[in-house]
Amino acid sequence: MSMSASTTAALGDVLSGLPICVGLSAEERARLAVALVPVSVKKGDAVFKEGTQSNAMYLLARGKVEVRLLSREKPIATLKAPTVFGEMGVLTSSPHCATCIAATQSEIYALSATRFDELVARGDLLAYKLGLNLARMLAARLREVDEQLEGKSERSGEFASVRERLMRDWSY
Repeated sequence: MSMSASTTAALGDVLSGLPICVGLSAEERARLAVALVPVSVKKGDAVFKEGTQSNAMYLLARGKVEVRLLSREKPIATLKAPTVFGEMGVLTSSPHCATCIAATQSEIYALSATRFDELVARGDLLAYKLGLNLARMLAARLREVDEQLEGKSERSGEFASVRERLMRDWSY
């Protein structure tokens, strides 16, 4: 399903506010907008479910999405537009580790792993900028989790040991 020129232009404006689009030119944001596919969801619809194959990342242009685990009754997070979620879908083929449900009427777009891989294979600078921004976003999230675990863990010494081992043995 292709988007109209006005929808693509409006999406380009939304993209400029996303961390994944830092450093992208207006032309690159326009090309990204063309590569995105609208995802039709209503309030209460699942964008994807825990355990299903991950094959895209999603850009939330309008609305809210709840992140849920099958093992918990309440959401573990609520994402508000504009943001990106499910980004591991363009990096790995591992199953989703959570379910994402539209908490409101939402406007969501997907960038498929296949489309991202095509950009990489062509050597398109857009793909490399997106990849760098994905790495920065994931590093920031890892840092947040690290800080949360360190601050809340009753076994902070054990956590520090695991973190040191991870950093020492990590393959760069």
